[in-house]
Amino acid sequence: MGGGSVRADILFVRIDVEVAGDGSSWSTAYDDLQAALAVAQPGDEIWVAVGVYRPSQPDNPDDLRTATFRLRQGVAVYGGFAGTEASRAERAGRRDQQHHRGELTLISCRFEANSAEQGGAIHTLTGSTTTLDTCTLVGNSAGSGGAVFNSFGSNATLTGCTLSNNSAGQGGAMLQKGGVATLTDCRIAGNGTALRHISAISTVIN
Repeated sequence: MGGGSVRADILFVRIDVEVAGDGSSWSTAYDDLQAALAVAQPGDEIWVAVGVYRPSQPDNPDDLRTATFRLRQGVAVYGGFAGTEASRAERAGRRDQQHHRGELTLISCRFEANSAEQGGAIHTLTGSTTTLDTCTLVGNSAGSGGAVFNSFGSNATLTGCTLSNNSAGQGGAMLQKGGVATLTDCRIAGNGTALRHISAISTVIN
């Protein structure tokens, strides 16, 4: 899919694919997000189908807790796909697709030094649900939601996560517009105005 002097590919990840392939289509998708991250280059997009994804390669083989998803600079990861879409506009969970809501769960991931207009690390679409467990979001920036931006009607659950040194005009760590955000046993520090919610329910549990 890439061409000219600028390489830009789409890599597909689907945990329930019958036979894992080279990631070039939904039918030949990777069944492991880590495999896609390992080969992705700046400018690439990774499309991730609904499912629960856990890192499989610990930094220390003797300690499985050191396994983490490490996102690469310039590589965009999009969740909430059913596994059949040909464009991001068709993605499950968008406002015009009420029959299916996108859900994405990431465990032990790290988002660092990313930037965007909305949600420097994560932008959850309307009607979608994002779950992060023991993830680190550090040094991300955006106009709204330095680390996380949750659109109207979207839900976010963060457990055991660290949000630090993120920045934004609104919500240095997170901006929640509508929907429900639940943060449990999270460390939030150095984000300026850390959390902002608009017509939303935000619950922080320590």
